[in-house]
Amino acid sequence: MKQCEFVSDEGVPCGKKHEARGLCKGHYSQQWSGRELGPLREPQTKCSFVDEHGVACEKSHLGKGLCGGHYAQKRRGEELRPLRAAGRVGCEFVSEHGVGCDQPHHCKGLCSRHYAQKRTKKKLEPLRETREECGFVDEGGVPCGEKHYAKDLCRRHYRQYSEGQELVPLALQRFGCDFVDESGIACDKPHAANGLCKGHDTQRQRGKELKSLKPPRGNACEFVDGDGVPCGRPHHAMGLCSSHRYQTLRGNKPTPLYTSKGGYSPENTGYFYFVAGKDWLKGGITNHVKRRLSEHKRQGLTEVLHLWEYADGTVPVDLERLWTERLATLPDTDRPEKHDLKDGYTESIRRTVELEQWIEEVFKPLADDLLAAPLAA
Repeated sequence: MKQCEFVSDEGVPCGKKHEARGLCKGHYSQQWSGRELGPLREPQTKCSFVDEHGVACEKSHLGKGLCGGHYAQKRRGEELRPLRAAGRVGCEFVSEHGVGCDQPHHCKGLCSRHYAQKRTKKKLEPLRETREECGFVDEGGVPCGEKHYAKDLCRRHYRQYSEGQELVPLALQRFGCDFVDESGIACDKPHAANGLCKGHDTQRQRGKELKSLKPPRGNACEFVDGDGVPCGRPHHAMGLCSSHRYQTLRGNKPTPLYTSKGGYSPENTGYFYFVAGKDWLKGGITNHVKRRLSEHKRQGLTEVLHLWEYADGTVPVDLERLWTERLATLPDTDRPEKHDLKDGYTESIRRTVELEQWIEEVFKPLADDLLAAPLAA
């Protein structure tokens, strides 16, 4: 490894690793700054500060022969002084009566609460004792006993205080709405403010005449399609689910939603159908027959060969299974691709006289028998 070429007047070589121009980094820095080359000082490891009693600082060196604390004093232009001992545990505040603070140290020799007093330029004072229970006491001298929340009060007494009400024992606090309609039926909602529940107090704030609240809507969307099939999705607003509500906000009339598997639900009325076009024939199931047939019509499947309606929605599922088993026996070359029929190509096959004959002779009698059979419980 190439070394620095500098040799002192006493003939002692530098011995450090070469950096540039035959010199180490330290000697090259001397040359670059225009100083005379000389032996490098040994790296300083300890702070060089010594106080008036001869006690040296034991901190590690940072810069200019000083540790970080003393170097910060020098940069601020302050007279160098011994550093304060680190690791203070308690607050240094002591009251006029000589009573100290037992809170842990936070900053500037003080706990967090005394330091907050100092930052707001208040006179440092002893801290108030933390209250554990509500300070309310009734006329009989019985304390509240609830957990302290604010202003020496529990949460419920503080609410009475913040609303400008007279503080009363919690047992006497109103819990029900005072509204009674013309028929003498009282509101069963919990008390919120001014002797009323939240709904009736809102009516009061708006300057309206107090009247009975509307019953809450059900948990399901109220939309029903043309076939009498309800939406079934959770209620969101205005009696509709979020999707149907979005349709009305856009100024559109609510329509059935497009869901997986054509939106089919065995719990609702089901339909099985055969539709056909010039080249293809398809069998399928749906709960929304008008919408589904219109979709196939747009793809060229304009002819409805057969249509069965079942109150028991599980029957079309069984018929669909029979249809798919029949499709599995036919050649794959007669099956359409997605570019032939974008929607429903997996249940479709090339239209032939033999296939239509099988539907008339085998499938249709079975479907008619299931239609006439009693429904499953």
